[in-house]
Amino acid sequence: MYKKTAYYLIFIVFLAGLAGAVFAGDTNQWEERLSRKAVLLPFMNYTGDVSAFETVIPYLINKINSNWMVVYPPDDLRSVLRKYRIRNTGAINQQQARKILEVTGSQFIIMGSIDVFENSSVLEAGISVRILDASSLQILWASSKSVTGADYIGLFGLGAIDNIDSLAVRLVDDLFASFDATVLEQNKTKYNDYVKVAVIGFDNISNNKNAGPILTNVLVSQLYENKYQVIEPGLVTELLITNQVAVVGEIDSKSLALIQNELGADLLMTGTVDLFKNALGDLSVASPEASLSLRTLNARTGKIMALYSDWGNGSDSESFFQMGKCNSIITLSSKLIDKMLEKFSKEKKKELAAF
Repeated sequence: MYKKTAYYLIFIVFLAGLAGAVFAGDTNQWEERLSRKAVLLPFMNYTGDVSAFETVIPYLINKINSNWMVVYPPDDLRSVLRKYRIRNTGAINQQQARKILEVTGSQFIIMGSIDVFENSSVLEAGISVRILDASSLQILWASSKSVTGADYIGLFGLGAIDNIDSLAVRLVDDLFASFDATVLEQNKTKYNDYVKVAVIGFDNISNNKNAGPILTNVLVSQLYENKYQVIEPGLVTELLITNQVAVVGEIDSKSLALIQNELGADLLMTGTVDLFKNALGDLSVASPEASLSLRTLNARTGKIMALYSDWGNGSDSESFFQMGKCNSIITLSSKLIDKMLEKFSKEKKKELAAF
């Protein structure tokens, strides 16, 4: 009897210790969250639908606030942006960042764009997000994600999402599925070892007027995923504007030298969007299509290192019962760019190692 009682006591003590450890772990995570402060700048809306903001952004803020950091109240931020005339351009420069840092005391700046928002017979939503160090404007994390209502269909056609709010929740959850806030601190030093890339906005000859900036953001995200250090596009834009240079899709040797000298770029990447088409109608028969090219220059020598072009259709990897089919234009474009970057990293391995 005494032995059994002793076992019970030991078990109770174990549970108490376990509960204490869990509570302490939760407390530490909560304290870490409170110690991280961020501002979320107004996102660019490339969808043509004003309801995209009202649907997606509240879920995004709630997700970040509940898990990783404290987001400066958006209503308060608007007055700061108005006071210092910081416009919503999808990019930020050093002067603007200093003002935001002075007023809010935030360590991080969150910015991005809503790239796709279809609330019709075909539900689709896509977003690009990047998190910057507020002091240096170094990109610490970036991701582009898109989903459709048909992405979650399982066996016998069950599981489709038919509500745009539910799809927005899944979009934000999928965006941060593998996110860990500790990478933000790690990347402040870790990314200094990676090849440094300046991105120039894509030239756009497709029928979608916003395909250029959308694909530029997707390229930034894919460069991050492929372990390149990406210079905040706002810094590149600021430098070119200051020197009265207009660049889209191509660049002259003088401007390239300017970017290399002032921003320390090793590479410059840009490209052209030829085709950028959402899947229209029934997704069981319709598929997105994209065609684009990517050019990479050695920023130190001006030499063209690589020129790739590719075309894709969402049904390219489809198997039985539509398994493997890509329903979203952002997902398809991300795959095309990722394939080009992997090819570039493999073919130019020796040259990249010299930077």
